[in-house]
This record gives sequence, structure tokens and C-alpha cells, in this order.
Amino acid sequence: MRGYDSGSRAVQNYMRSRHVAHDPLADHDPAPPPPLSIAPVGPTHRVPEERAHEVVDLLNLAPAIVVDGERLRWALSFGFAGGDIGGLLLAAMRKSPVAESNWKPEAFSAGLFVNDLLRTSMQVRIGTLIPTVDALFLARVITHPPRDPLITEYRHAIVRELDQSKALRARFNDVYVGLHRLRELLDSQGPSRELDGRRRRLDVLASIRDVLLRMQTGFADCESGLSRIHRFAEHAVASPGFHQLTELLDYENHLANVDVKLGIGSDGRVRHFAITRVAENTANRFYQSPLGRWWARIGLLLRGYSMGESEIANRWVDAAFEGVQQFVIPMVQLLGEMEFYLATLAFKDTAASRTLRVCLPDLHDPAITSTRFDALFNPLLFAMPSEIRTCDFDLGSFRNTTLVTGPNSGGKTRLLQAIAIAQMLGQAGGFVPAANATLTRASGLFVSLIEEARADQKEGRLGTELLRIRKLFEEARPGSLIVLDELCSGTNPSEGEEIIRLVLSLLGELRASVFITTHFLQFATRLAAEANETTDTGNGLRFLQVELDAQENPTYRFVSGVAHTSLAHQTAARLGVTKDELLALVSRNLRDS
Repeated sequence: MRGYDSGSRAVQNYMRSRHVAHDPLADHDPAPPPPLSIAPVGPTHRVPEERAHEVVDLLNLAPAIVVDGERLRWALSFGFAGGDIGGLLLAAMRKSPVAESNWKPEAFSAGLFVNDLLRTSMQVRIGTLIPTVDALFLARVITHPPRDPLITEYRHAIVRELDQSKALRARFNDVYVGLHRLRELLDSQGPSRELDGRRRRLDVLASIRDVLLRMQTGFADCESGLSRIHRFAEHAVASPGFHQLTELLDYENHLANVDVKLGIGSDGRVRHFAITRVAENTANRFYQSPLGRWWARIGLLLRGYSMGESEIANRWVDAAFEGVQQFVIPMVQLLGEMEFYLATLAFKDTAASRTLRVCLPDLHDPAITSTRFDALFNPLLFAMPSEIRTCDFDLGSFRNTTLVTGPNSGGKTRLLQAIAIAQMLGQAGGFVPAANATLTRASGLFVSLIEEARADQKEGRLGTELLRIRKLFEEARPGSLIVLDELCSGTNPSEGEEIIRLVLSLLGELRASVFITTHFLQFATRLAAEANETTDTGNGLRFLQVELDAQENPTYRFVSGVAHTSLAHQTAARLGVTKDELLALVSRNLRDS
């Protein structure tokens, strides 16, 4: 910590105990309310209603402070003094609790490539600024959809209001840019560290003031949770600490008005310069007359204290920050929460750049038997330059099991990923990758794509597949969305069919929504025939197949039914695995040997 900080604190303690010099803050330091408790989000850890205006909280219906307040207070104090706090403010939200959720990210995040989704589809950009976003916190928010559906509706309302008003979104961006700048000043290794110590701290105070004023004036008419931004800023701006901060900045920037008279020669140069009037800012509480400044210095010297004006000014700056520090902690939390909405809006912008549409889904209870997508797409394909195809389908009851068949590279796995991503993003509170979507709330998500062989695996392909199935039943909750790619692909058809029948019968007990891809086409055809003969709709079987064009090429869309061929010959031809090409390779190798 820099030397001037300890010196200014000594001045503070001395002036408070002896009142030996004029200190406009000595008798007017605000008495902040006791700090809010910092605890995981839950019904017993929310901010009392009478103090809800002290928190913004754009992610939880009942406002809560989720950051580690004690650690953050230390980081803010040290960062303001000029110390290196090693990115603590950037990581302030990283381990903070998120809304209570039944979802387990380890059961699906790998199969959905969540980190890639954030990087390629949801990158925040405001003008030329591409801010450093806490991707770990953002990933935790979208992989923990709230258990309480009212929280999802609360987030949807904020997204909807921001999306419907360009002016409101611009004000939202302005507040975020201001908060981002404040974080850089407090926790940066960049150019701000090269500024003069007091100048940088004054810049921090000015940044706090400017952001609070933007928050106060930009959200008063909001009908969603965005109105909390205004209420919090109203509370902060009305505080004694904020008034002291603004007066200090006014004193620093407006010590006096000086009128001057200039004489200009024919060559344009100044010939004469004279000060005609000096009007000092005597109304400011920090103002001291020349005699008062001289007498204060003499008084300190007579008592054996050698303190210059800069040390006293440092004390004023420190005290001004202490008066508003209680508001900076919720502002740091707000910065992290705003990134969820900025990333959600960025997702819509990215989709629009590819002429694709997104929407906020209609979410229903499992009793509502409707799951429908219009123009569904897989946002993971944004990483590829090729055209992205969309598909429409009505899946009917949430408790249906859908078997998807078709050729390799026909889009089956991408379809399953798109459905799971839509469910995850929609329940987390954001846009889904579809023009329109009606979803049933899932109590959990399980995604298992075909696993590649590993050098350290103990089981063969059959054993590995059976372990994958066991993990499914260990993790999947009743009412979950379950996605299985290439079920039993590592077994022979007869054994595989028995296992699939067992899995299907047990999944029916879970009352889940299930999507399974398979290449056992004859078996799928038999299942389709059996499904047509039964009237049981409690957990019915549905069948989707890859749509083919007139040349039997996949269109990457899906229609009802079971595929009749996997088009292995087309895949072989596309990859150069035909008899003629293989014979040519054999002949070449014989010649070269």
C-alpha cells in the first residue's frame, strides 16, 4: 500500500480526536447502516423488505447480496488506495451463489459445449468495446435454471423490456460501460495505474458519481426488474456520503472562477495578460479562506505535526470513498448480473447477423402437453461459415420419447443439441434459438453424446455404453429432458435392441421427455409398428427422420417417420471409400514398395 494512505488515515484519526484544523468531514461523516448479510441465495438469506432498495439484483425475484461482501470491502479499499488486488473485482461473482436449481451441469454441459456457446454466440460487444466478461459466472447462470418459475419470468420480463426499446438498451449499455470503467480504475494493471495517485482516486470518485447519476435517470419508468436500478440509485444519491463526494469533486474541479484580459498583437500572439477578477467557490464546505489555510497550517506546526495540504486532501478523498463504499459492493454485483442480459441480447444480434430469429419461449407446466419449435437452429454452428438450416416440428406431449433416425452427417446430433440448448437458455431466462417456441419446464437435463475411446478406459465399447446408461439413471430426475446420441452403437443389433427396449421402458417411469438417435433402422421400424397398435399416450413413442431431397441428400430438416437407409454408400463415396478408389490406393502402394 502506498505511503500516502497510511499518512492520510493518521490525519483522519488526529482530526477526529482533536479538531485541530478545519476538516469539513470531521463532524459530518455518514453513519452507514449495518452491512447486509452475505449468504447463498435462498428463502432464508434474502435482503429484508425494508432494505430491498439497497440492492439491485437483476437475477433473483427476491433481492439478495450474493457477492462475498467482506472480501470485496477489503479489495475495494486496497484497490482505491492503489494496491494490486490481482483481478479480484473481475472474479467477484465467480463463486457467488446462483438461484436454487435442480439442474446438474455435469450431466449436460460437456455435451452442449457451453463454453464454446458463450464464446461464439454470446460475445458482448458495445460499440468498439469488447469487455472482459466473467464467462465462468455466466456459464453458471445459464446451466442452473431457477427452480422457481417466477424467477425465470422475472428475467424474461427484463430481457423483453430491453429488447423492445433501443433507448432503454442504450441507457443499459451506458451504465455497464461506466461500471466497467470503474472496475478498471479499481482493479487494473493497465494505463490507469500510471496516473497520479490522488488523480486516479478522484477519477474513481467521479466514476462512482457518474454511474449513479446514469442509474438514477435512466430507469425510472421501467416496469420490469430494471426499475430496481433506479430505486437503488435514488437511495445512494440521497445519502450524505454521495453529497460529500459531489462537493469534494466540485471543490476539486471548481476552486474559483478567474476572469482574465488578453491583449493580442497583429501577429496573433498574446501581448498582454491580466487577471481582472477572482471569485472563489466559498459555498463549498471544503472551502477555506487564505487566512484559514494559513492558520490551520500554523496550528498543526505549533502542536508538532508537519502535514502538508496534499496529506489533508488525501484524507478528504479517502473519507469521501468511505462514505460511498457501501454502494459500490452492489454495483460490482450489478456489473456481473448485467453481463447475463448483455450476453442474451448479443445472442439475438449474432443470430440476426446470420438471418436467424430468436424468441423468448412460452414456458408451461408438464400438465400442458405441448412442445413446439418454429425455425429451430443449433447456435453451435455459428462457429462454421456454412449456411445454418432451421426446422419446424411439434413434439406433442412433454412425456413422449422420440427416436431420431437418418444418415450420418444428416444433422441428428445437432438437432438434439439444439433442443437441449433451447431448453437450457429458455429456462435460464434468455432467448432460445427459434423463431417461436413453446416449452414445458424440465426438472433437469441429461445429455450424453457418443463417447470417444480413451487410452485409460477400463471397459470395452459395450461396457462403456452400459456405464453410460447407468449414469443416465443415476442422474436423471423425473420430468427431465433426456438426450441420448447413438444409443447402443457399440453393441451388436440383437443385444442392442434388448438394451434399448429396457431403457425405453424404464424411461417411461421417469415421465421424462426423451430424444434418442439410433442406426438400428429395422428395430426402429418395428417399434413404430408396435406404437401404431397401442393406444397408450402416457409416454408415447414418436419418430423423426432426416429429410432427404430428390438426390437423397440430407436437407438437415426432419420429418415424421423412420429412415429406410443410413445412406452408407453416399457417405463412403463422399469420403473416398469406394472399391475403385481403394483399389487405386492398393495399386499405388504396391508400386511404391
